[in-house]
Amino acid sequence: MSNKPEQQVKPDSATEAPRLLDRVRDRLRLKHYSLRTETAYLGWIKRYILFHGKRHPADMGKAEAEAFLSSLAVERNVSASTQSQALSALLFLYREVLALELPWLDDVTRAKKPVRLPTVLTRAETLSLLEKIENAELHLIVSLLYGSGLRLALEKLSAAQVDWLAALPHPLEALLGDCRLLLCHGAPWDLDQYVYPDAEPAFLERCAVPGHDCVILGHTHYQMVRDSGAVRLINPGSVGQPRNRQPGAQWAILDTSTRQVTLCCEDYDFHSVALEAAARHPELPYLSEVLVRT
Repeated sequence: MSNKPEQQVKPDSATEAPRLLDRVRDRLRLKHYSLRTETAYLGWIKRYILFHGKRHPADMGKAEAEAFLSSLAVERNVSASTQSQALSALLFLYREVLALELPWLDDVTRAKKPVRLPTVLTRAETLSLLEKIENAELHLIVSLLYGSGLRLALEKLSAAQVDWLAALPHPLEALLGDCRLLLCHGAPWDLDQYVYPDAEPAFLERCAVPGHDCVILGHTHYQMVRDSGAVRLINPGSVGQPRNRQPGAQWAILDTSTRQVTLCCEDYDFHSVALEAAARHPELPYLSEVLVRT
């Protein structure tokens, strides 16, 4: 009878995967992700493992992640938002579960975002529409949409410029030096979602997309600098339409080497601008009132 100890057999990737997915699921629930996001992230991680022959993600890295994400665009022709969701799932896996920092993925073939040109009403058609809206709240919302400058922008921009703007992804990733940025209009998952300075920490944590140093937000017209974990959330404010009752052109300076943010407010003759706005668009009083309210 041999006295040699039994050699332990290392489980293969197929048996490791369920344990890994359980860890992913537990981490997602600990961080209060929605069930819908949990299902989506687990699905992408499974596909990632199968794509690379059931190799364990801990044994893979930048090259494998880029190959998988590129295949989604090249071979499966997925949308830009679908590819972005797959990227978020992999970043969550490596950063939150495996505690590994995935390098900047700059060699990914990006999925193309479909171009959808808006149909814009004339000024007369818009005013006619506004006159028929009896609900005060809805009237204000439509007035703000009209006053955003979209009509004027489409009159001034060429078709090629409109195509270029329409094709920009949301959110947009950028790399300045070694500072990894994510630029959003609203929230990273919804360009119409408001992210206010007094948002709950759990909500801000959801905005702090793993794999980025700073997330630049807009939409609210409120200046903001908040930290969630290692991610800095920044809203530079609004130059033309501040809504935080501090008149002036608001903007921000980001030092990409130190991640320090300076919130700025430039004084100008906003009373004259408000008077001109009221004269040009008497049917939209909000456009002038927002410039001077305190």
